Amino acid sequence: MYTVRRVSKYATEISVAKGGSGNPLSVTVYGDYTDMKVAAKFQFGTGNLEGKKVLVQGIGHIGEFLVQHLSENAAIVAIVDINEQKLKEISSK
Repeated sequence: MYTVRRVSKYATEISVAKGGSGNPLSVTVYGDYTDMKVAAKFQFGTGNLEGKKVLVQGIGHIGEFLVQHLSENAAIVAIVDINEQKLKEISSK
């Protein structure tokens, strides 16, 4: 992305050491989580995800942090991924 940054000032994921803001993962995940709360408010009349069943397919970097947000807010979370070791790791947290 640093190479892209030399051509476009709009490139993201530039390290702080090279003048960027770093990895935007936390902002991406929080945006996804907020979108889910808005959808719940539309569907159920409240953005509270407590007790709501949520399936997260793929628990890479974004999925892992999304599971964390959902779990911290008492959603009932099911996860699927082809990486069985990662499933065990995330399930044990």
